Order: sequence, then structure tokens, then C-alpha cells
Amino acid sequence: MTDTPDTIDVLHVDDDPDFTELTATFLERVDDRIEVRAASGAAAGLDALADYDVDCIVSDYDMPATDGIEFLEAVREDHPELPFILYTGKGSEEVASDAISAGVTDYLQKGTGSEQYELLANRIRNAVEAHESHRLLTERTRRLETLIDNLPGMVYRCRNAPAWPMETVEGEVESLTGHAADDLERNEVQWGEDVVHPDDRDPVWETVQDALADDGTFETTYRIVTDDGTIRWVWERGRGVYEGDSLVALEGFITDVTERKEREERLERTTARLEALFENSPDMIDVHTDEGTILDVNKRFCEVFDQPREELLGTKVWDLDLESDPEELRDVWDGMDVGERHEVETTFERADGERFPVKVHLTRLPTDDEEERFIVISRDVSERKARERTLRRYEQMVNTMREAACIYDEEGRFDLVNERMAELYGTTPDALEGRESTLIAAIRDDADGDPYRELLDGDREELRGEIEQPIGEYGRAVLEYRLTPLVSEGSVEGVVGVTRDITDQRTREREFERTRELLERTERIADVGGWELDPDTMEVFWTAQLYELFGVDRDTEVSLETALDAYHEADRRIVADAVETALESGDPFDVEARCRGPTDEARWLRVQGVPTVENGDVVTLRGAVQDVTEQRERERQLQRAQRDASELFNGMNDSAWVIGLDERFRAVNDAAVETLGYSRSELLSMRPHDIDVGLEDGEITALIEAMPEDEMQVFETAHETADGERIPVEINSSLITYQGEPAVLSIARDISDRKQREQQLAEFASVVSHDLRNPLNVAEGRIQLAREECDSEHLEAVERMHERMNSLINDLLTLARSGTSVIEPETVELGRFLDTCWRNVATADATLRSRIDRPISGDRSRLQQLFENLFRNAVEHAGEDVTVTVGELDDGFYVEDDGPGIPPERRSEAFEMGYSTADGGTGFGLNIVERVVEEHGWEISLTEGSEGGARFEIRGVGFER
Repeated sequence: MTDTPDTIDVLHVDDDPDFTELTATFLERVDDRIEVRAASGAAAGLDALADYDVDCIVSDYDMPATDGIEFLEAVREDHPELPFILYTGKGSEEVASDAISAGVTDYLQKGTGSEQYELLANRIRNAVEAHESHRLLTERTRRLETLIDNLPGMVYRCRNAPAWPMETVEGEVESLTGHAADDLERNEVQWGEDVVHPDDRDPVWETVQDALADDGTFETTYRIVTDDGTIRWVWERGRGVYEGDSLVALEGFITDVTERKEREERLERTTARLEALFENSPDMIDVHTDEGTILDVNKRFCEVFDQPREELLGTKVWDLDLESDPEELRDVWDGMDVGERHEVETTFERADGERFPVKVHLTRLPTDDEEERFIVISRDVSERKARERTLRRYEQMVNTMREAACIYDEEGRFDLVNERMAELYGTTPDALEGRESTLIAAIRDDADGDPYRELLDGDREELRGEIEQPIGEYGRAVLEYRLTPLVSEGSVEGVVGVTRDITDQRTREREFERTRELLERTERIADVGGWELDPDTMEVFWTAQLYELFGVDRDTEVSLETALDAYHEADRRIVADAVETALESGDPFDVEARCRGPTDEARWLRVQGVPTVENGDVVTLRGAVQDVTEQRERERQLQRAQRDASELFNGMNDSAWVIGLDERFRAVNDAAVETLGYSRSELLSMRPHDIDVGLEDGEITALIEAMPEDEMQVFETAHETADGERIPVEINSSLITYQGEPAVLSIARDISDRKQREQQLAEFASVVSHDLRNPLNVAEGRIQLAREECDSEHLEAVERMHERMNSLINDLLTLARSGTSVIEPETVELGRFLDTCWRNVATADATLRSRIDRPISGDRSRLQQLFENLFRNAVEHAGEDVTVTVGELDDGFYVEDDGPGIPPERRSEAFEMGYSTADGGTGFGLNIVERVVEEHGWEISLTEGSEGGARFEIRGVGFER
């Protein structure tokens, strides 16, 4: 069989058209499958190759413009595998070598005679067949690799030895075994010794050897142990590989069948349980066909019919069921789906003629053959029928009862109910019977043990009580129940229940009790007592709270005189007059009076009375007494607090006002009126944007909307007075509650003097940075020139003084500019930042140890001043070989050195301007550090370091993460 196609398309490229025509004629004559297309030159050949598909190219070497080798190279750019035969009349070893290097398929010299065309045709066929074979082999290899990659397991080749040493493994090797494929192929892991389960090694070996002795193919299922110790079931199929009669290897496929094996084991266990259930069921069970032929019966079926299994098998079901009709049964069977259940009550007859009632459950079984099968479970209901007859005798009597009555079965289901019980549940007796009683379930849930079972077992004669539960569609009901055993012929056959709905009665009782408790609780919470006066007898009734309020014993009989005596002597007449007026006019009253309670402390009471008038006469007078002492005190304190707040508000030197969330002034103090030059009424009709000339309307609105709930809002702006003067102010605002509504309290401090000082500082800084630094720079330059002319120790002293002056100028500029610029916090990564600050300081042989890498939020420029001054302070005071450590605190960081430190008695002076113990120190560095800390809202303290040096702790710092 050959891989040569039916047609071989050849492109012949040669600059001699007569020769290409002659070649085509001979080639097509030699092999009728060859079809030749001619091209006169390399360019034409490339064009033809772009337009047509060819199986082989035959090309001359010696052609104008482009020779055969160059043409071959051009072809190989897009067609690296296309067969290419160099067919030339000018052959040489050099041309042949170049052609081979360029990737020629074959090389042939032109000859004489027709034999050369036969040779050329043969070379063309060989080249095309080789190319096609290579293509098919590549495709087969790709398909095989794809198949192996998608197999649900592994393929292998191994030697036939007990260890099954693997030569090649492919596929899901590692997912199946946990071992790498290379480990198995290198035999670092032996399949027979390391993978196959120890208990299965000999059986597997014997199975394979028996198969090899037979037809050479084998299948086996066994266990393996994966690399992590997991046991899996695998199925293997393989065959022997022979060379002649010699077995050289085994090849096969292995896949994981653990889930299938486990399903089979579960199925076996389930089958065993079902067989045991079939044989040991207390009910009769038989299996029959759709022709009514009994195929199998259980032990209970044989016992009931008193016949051996062999006699019952093959019997028709209608021979045992007296009420069944074969045609009707077939209609029932035909109408059933697989798994569908059919129930019926009928009568069976034994061989001795005895009949008994049964309840039959019929189910259609799934089958693999055409014969349908049904399983029938039959229960002898003779005893139940007898009970039903007994119960029916009671039915008429029970239905005449006024109470809801019923009989419960052993499971707590309604077996028989009267009309009243059905009405209680909002249904009919037929619908209720057979349902589980929620009452019995609730009794069991609420009790210790099982009192219902005790009734059934005869251990309890009666069970009675009350319970609340859902009843029908009417919501919850309170039921009073009484349960007693139903005894028949000495045995308990159920439970008789009598139930009465006492929901309305208990509801009224609960409402009364709830009202009483609510009244008492209300009186205690509100410190209120109730009273009632009978105008005919002048007898007075007090509630319990009133006895406690007046400190009177509960057993005391209260009259009007006794009641009035409970009030303060000076106020007694007020209450008495109010009562007399109410009795005469029928109008209610509301007065206040004092009394002395149990502690003999004077208490203020609010006394109210409301007459009940019938036919123009007051028939009763009811009222309440409330202790309002604390209320009066709170009102007095509130008035005092309001007065104090008003005095504080108006006594402030700074302008202050309360702004509503609608951006209108609610209150202004005297300082605001005086400073702005508007009257109070004018200001109260204005809004903040009417006086603020530093902010836009939208900015004011945004500030009010962004007010923090528990923090102060601080910003600077400018206010314009009534006469047009502009005043720079610093605003401090916070949220408050004013007259019961949220508002903003703003205090405006005139910072004109501060702004003037800042301007002066700026001018001072300008003078220092320009008018002092420039002459100093000139002087330093002159020193350099002087050194070139003479060498004097005085020049070195002057240079040191210049350096000292430069340090003083730098620190003075830092101090002058501190506080004048706004802090612009950003995230600062301390790792690189500390290194940069350290390099900016002349640290000589000093060492920096950084033990903090968390980013903090701060102004980068000001932080640089802080760290550089602390580093410089350590080097100047602790020596050039000092070690400086920067570390992390819970809420900040520290900078410490291992120098001599600062004595405790001098630490309070360290941050003062001008303090320094180092030669050449300016005394400004630590003061600058303190200002940077304060600008950030942090705190700084000076203490002793872990190695005795100075330790500066900065706390309150905000870490970013």
C-alpha cells in the first residue's frame, strides 16, 4: 500500500520552455498520475506557487536573475516541507552541497535519452511518497498524544516481572498514583512493590501470568496505594508484546474505578439489607407478574397461609384474593407507572377456608425484560377492623357531647373525633381523622419523659392540663384537656381525649392581669398614684403607689380628711379647695402642692382630678397624684444652665454664632455685634456668606455638610464688617444641638496681629536668607582666596565661625518659617526616607539602625527637618561613632542614641530655644523638632534610652497600615 496521492501536481521551473514542454510530455507518459505545470524562471515559479497547490517542485539550477539555489531558499521561507528536486545540466559537488544546505529534497543531473525522465519520475514519486508518509506519521503521532492526554487514566509499557518495572508511562499518572511519571520510568518507584497494594500483589501476578499463558490479553481489578497513602481501586487491561515467540514487554491501560467499586459495595450492602427486610418483615410480601403469577413470597406470607414456599410459587393472585377480578386487576396493573403505588383493602382466604381482611400496597417494579413485575405488601387488619367496630359503637354517644372529644391511636393520631372536635379545628371529622394531633405532640415536647406513652402502657390513669397552640385557621387557642386510657378487654387500645376551648376566658384573665400590671408599672415608672373619691360617703380609694408616695401604711383606711392631712400644712388648703370646687361645679382641676413622704423630705406633687357627672350630679371624682420634684429641679437647673450659657456666649471676647443647617444664623453674641458693626437683628437675618469674603458660597455649604460629629473643624478666612473693613479670622466650629435641632457653633478669632507677626517673620526670613547669607558667602570665598596667598591658623578659626553662622542662619530660617505654612500630609515610607535624612547630615562614623518600616501620614518636608535635627543632635552630643536607632511604638516611633544622654534635671530645658551642650551647637534643633511635632498634632517626650543615651518618643502618629 502506498501513501502517494491519486494525482501528483508538479511545478517545473526552467528558463527553456521547449525543455519544460518535453519534460512534461515524458513525465506524464511515464506516470499518468503526474500533471506538470511549467514556469519560465524563479519569479514565475513563485507566482505559480502562490496561486496553485503543488505536490513537488522540479527546478533548473542555471537560470537568469535567480538561480535554482536562490529559488529553493525563497520557496523554503513559506514551504519548508514541500518536496524540491534540483534538476540541472550544470552539476558539481559545490552546487550539490549548497542545495543540500538549502534544504533540497533530491538532486539530479540532466542526461541524455528518455531514461532520465523515468529516473526523474521515480525521484518525484519517492519524494512525494516520503513527504506524505511523514505528514501521516506526524498526524498519527498528534492524534495518539491527544488520545493519551484525554484518557481517564494512564497507559504503560513494562517488563513482565513481579515488580512490573515500567519502561514508558503516559496520561494521568500523577493524578492517579501521586507519583511523577519520571519516577516510574526511572524505576525509582516500582509499580509492583511501591504502588500495588501488598495484599493484591500475588493475585495480580497470578492473573496476568495465567492470561499470558492463554491468549496473551488480561483484565484485572485491584487496589493501589498512592504516594500520600490513599487506597484506590483500579481496573487494568493489557496484553503481551512479542518478538517472534519471545515475550518482550507488557502494554496496557489503567484507570481509577474507586467510585464504581464503592457503588458496587454499597449496592451489595443495600441488597443484603433489602433481602433481610423481605424475609423478616412482619407483613406478608409477594412478587408477581402482570399475568398474576406469584414468583416469590417471604416467610411471613408462608406462615399466614400455612403453606410452604414451593406450593405458593406459581399460584395466581386471584386464587388467594377472593374479591379480585383478573380483568380488573390487569387494568390496574396496565395503568401503573414504575414506582407508582396502589392501595386497596380486600379479603384473603387460606387453604382451610378461613378468611381475613388485609390492606394491600401494590407497587410496580422496574425490570430489564419484557415481563412486568409487581411487589405486594399485605397486612392483616383483622384486629383493626375489630377496633373500628368497637369505636363505631361509641361514635353516636361521643357526637352528642358538648365538649370536643376524640380517641387517639398509639401514634397520637386522631382515630375518631366528634363534631365538636372537628368544629374546634375548623374542619370535618373525616378530614381530621388520621391526622397527627398537634395537642399530643405539644404535650410530649413540653413534658419530662413521655406522659402519653405512660397512658398507653398503663402507668398513668389520667393526664390533664392547659396548653396554648395553633388551632386550624383561627390562630392560637388555649385548650383545657383531659386524657384517659381506652381499655378494651384488659388492654389499652388508645387514649380518650376531652378538650375544651378556654381561650376567651384566659384572654379576659390575661387582659385584666396585663392591665393591672401595666397600671402598677406605669405608676412606679412615672411616680404616679391614682385615687378615687365617693361623694356620698366621702371615702377615698388609693392605689398602692399612692400609699408609698405619702409613706402611709397599706392597711390604713383612707378618708378625705386623712388624704388631705398627707399634704404639707401650707398647701393643704389648695388641694381641699380644688376638690370642693370640682364636686360643686363638675370641672376638673390641676394643682401643685407639697408633701412629706417616708423620708420626711419635702416633695412637690402634681394633683389632678376629673369628676364623673351623671344627670348634672357628680357621682365620682377620680384623679392622679404625681411626684414632680425632680422635674421642677430639672427645670430650675435648665433655666440656670441656659442663663449661664447665655452669659458665657455673650461674655466671649471672640465673635461667636450658632448656624443652622439651613445656613442661617440662629444666635450671635455681643462680640460679633460689636466687631462686625451690625445690629443683632440684622445679623440674625443674614447668612454666613453675607459676611465671609474669604470663601465661596459652595465652600461654606461643603464645610457645613462635612462637619465631623466629634471633632473640631478649624480653618482660616476673612470677614467684612458693616463699614467694609476686612478682618482675617480663624474659625473653630463644632456640631451642637440648639433648641432641639442640630446646628453648628462657630467661634471666629481675630488673627490680624498673628498675620502681622507672620509678615514680619517672613520679612525677617528674607533679610536673614539674603542680606546676611550673601555677605557670609562672600566672606567664605575670601577665606579661600586668602588660603592661596598665606597659611594662617586664624583663617581656620574664621572658617569655623562662618560654619557656625551658617548653622545659626539655617535654624533661624526654619524657626521663622515654622507655623507659617500649611501642613500637607501624605504617605511617607520611612525605610528609604530615613536613609535620605541620614545622608543629609554629616554623620562621620555614626551608624543608623532602622527598626520601623510602616508608612506614616505626615508633611514630608517637615518630617525631614524633624529627623535631620534629631540625627544631628545625636552626632553633636554623643560623638562621631554614635549609633542612632529609629524604632516603632504602638502609637508612634522613637529615636534614641547610645551616647551619654541628658540628665533628668536638664530634660525639661532641652526643647527651649538656645539649649545646647555641644560645641558649635545652635540650640535651635530640638526646638524645631518640637514645633514640627506640634504642627502635626503629635506629642514628644524625652527619656533615657535602652543603652543609657537620649531617647525621643513621638506619639499620636497616624500609621497608614
